[in-house]
Amino acid sequence: MPGPDPAGARELRFQGLSRPREHLDITVNAHHDVKIRTTLTLDDDVADFLKMQSRLQGRPFKQVVNDVLRRGMAPGSQGPELPPYRIVPNRSGLVPGVDPLRLNQLNDQLEVEDFATESGQ
Repeated sequence: MPGPDPAGARELRFQGLSRPREHLDITVNAHHDVKIRTTLTLDDDVADFLKMQSRLQGRPFKQVVNDVLRRGMAPGSQGPELPPYRIVPNRSGLVPGVDPLRLNQLNDQLEVEDFATESGQ
């Protein structure tokens, strides 16, 4: 009576190989079409961005991630270096005589005037 299957022999027979092998080398291409599966840990902001893009584009998350990675690896993907954006502040105070606590009342008065002008009164 034959002894127990060597480790993995049952699995190899299930995969369609005719006899159990003790050693598989690089020349055996039983799984040449299998894609690599990798676990990535993404920062929350990156994951949220990719999920949003997936929803907006109506494409699977996996496809969006792959496309973004490909664009990032493309030569010249960084684009030209731009000068920093400068904001020039402008002092903008209220016109003298306008009470900031009564802006809603001013808005109501302007609406009444517009209505009176439009209705011909």
